[in-house]
Amino acid sequence: SSTPCSGRSASCLDGTRDSRSTSLGKISGAMQLNSAGNPELVYEGGDICPLGGTYSTRITFLCERDTASIPYLVQMSGCEYMISWYTDLVCVTPLPDPVSGCQITDPTTGFLYDLTTLTLDQGYYKVTSGVSTYSANICGDAAPCGQGVAVCATSAADQIVSLGKASTSRTELAQEKGEVQIMYTGGTVTDTCPDGMRSRIIVMCCTDSQEMKLLSASDNTCEYTFSLCSQKVCQFSPKECVFKLAGEVYDFAPLARREDNWVVQLDDRKYSINPCRGVNINSQMRGCSLNSVACMEETSVLGGLSLGLVESRVQVSGPAPGDITLSYTGGSDEVCSDRAASTELLFTCGNSLGSPQFISDKDCKFKFEWSSFVACNSSSAPVVSDTCKYTNPLSRSSVDLSTMFTHHYTVDSMPYTAHLARCGEVLGEEVEGRRCVGKRVCVKDQRNNRVIAFGENGDKEELYAREDSAEQVISSSVRCEDSANKMWRAVVEYTCNESGDETTYFRGMSHCHVMMGVSTPLVCSNYHSQSSHKLLMLIIVLLIAAVFFSLLMLYICINPLRRDKVLRKMRSILPVRGARSQPMAYKRVKIDMQEVDGGNGPCDF
Repeated sequence: SSTPCSGRSASCLDGTRDSRSTSLGKISGAMQLNSAGNPELVYEGGDICPLGGTYSTRITFLCERDTASIPYLVQMSGCEYMISWYTDLVCVTPLPDPVSGCQITDPTTGFLYDLTTLTLDQGYYKVTSGVSTYSANICGDAAPCGQGVAVCATSAADQIVSLGKASTSRTELAQEKGEVQIMYTGGTVTDTCPDGMRSRIIVMCCTDSQEMKLLSASDNTCEYTFSLCSQKVCQFSPKECVFKLAGEVYDFAPLARREDNWVVQLDDRKYSINPCRGVNINSQMRGCSLNSVACMEETSVLGGLSLGLVESRVQVSGPAPGDITLSYTGGSDEVCSDRAASTELLFTCGNSLGSPQFISDKDCKFKFEWSSFVACNSSSAPVVSDTCKYTNPLSRSSVDLSTMFTHHYTVDSMPYTAHLARCGEVLGEEVEGRRCVGKRVCVKDQRNNRVIAFGENGDKEELYAREDSAEQVISSSVRCEDSANKMWRAVVEYTCNESGDETTYFRGMSHCHVMMGVSTPLVCSNYHSQSSHKLLMLIIVLLIAAVFFSLLMLYICINPLRRDKVLRKMRSILPVRGARSQPMAYKRVKIDMQEVDGGNGPCDF
């Protein structure tokens, strides 16, 4: 084990310098604000640095409400270690306190959440779990519960327990972006709940149907938690991602990301893109609203700039037949001095879900090209197979993905650990404590130990193949929690790896889809032709060697003196078993080869 740093060290690097820890600085001053207005701590006077001077550490604290308070090493510049620490403790605008009633304003965006739009005047929200039925309403009475009661539970014996009165409603913003929750107190009093039962309903911004779900129920804590999905609390207006062009229908829903964004990094610029839904913002993107389809950040500038609004989308065809272009306007006027920024997304038919690629930013119009299977029509659809085998459309060779090099692939991509079984196989007992047994796909969220496993033998699998790639869509009957009407699916992208190795990568989770990729030589269009070519070359080399050897033997055996000289040399190197060690006479050697050896000499053909 390494020797610890001195007690005065505020920052320490373990396991270096022959198992001795390295001090990266001691407390040397108070916290200061840097040029960007962010708090910083600088530790100086660490151990001697080989580059001159001593090691130091610079910690920059950044506002972020929806992430764990964990420091991240950004870079090492010379002898200085630079660390970013995201925490809500330095946020300039804290989340507001809960308010009475059903309305609350987001202090960051100014958006007013009005939960009275979710009140059901005729009816109520109903959830059934086990032998209990839960009835609820938002900012109003739930009819089965009685007058003044917002949430209640009804047992199999028709006993009603109040979980909160409508008059006690308090609303607050949740830590998760785009979520708000309403709380009710003053429910039924019991021995374990002397203050009465209570409940909370978390309302999430979703495009799916309004269906309430029970998240947790505890008589010990006296609290019941529900969730409700609704567009009415969205800070933007999500638009449908279904387009029609020349009689074809295209569904771009798989491109929408709920927790993060598609990112294009270009030198000192970072572009965040989320079509249909709008970008998910963090504190570093302040200035770029939730209804922006794209946001630009620069390393030298704090904050982000909108490059176009979701609701401004205009669909056009081209430039090539079958392509789809989506144009967005209404971006920030701070990007260019003479006009507002806009974005143009050009979609072309591709083999995989793909990702955006930067093209240009001429005249303040930011253009990106996106090759994806969602833009493929029926005429450009790739080869389809419902097994692990398909025929390469270019080489016409047969490809069998069940012959991949590994039975079970595992990828760690924080916060997820993803497992994938080889085509035609399922995961075994060794994966995630048997929670993935018999499944093709299994993903564990390290933040909450939640496991999503699906894909059994008999489930629908479709294989889409092109020249140097293939994509497998694995359907399932496992319901996706993010949508009341969708099941989990996996999209596995197989790409050509001409190096001969196989690598696996995790591409994320979006819209009830798990996306993984395998880079393998099996799908290369020239893989089988190369194998055949190598075999042919080996056969040719062996034939040439056989012809050369035959000609050499003929050259030796056609001349008796040359033949006998070679035979004497061979006998001196490899003497015949039982033969005398002294040199044999020429005549005796000749007799041995013709009579004693029975005609099996090298010159007897």
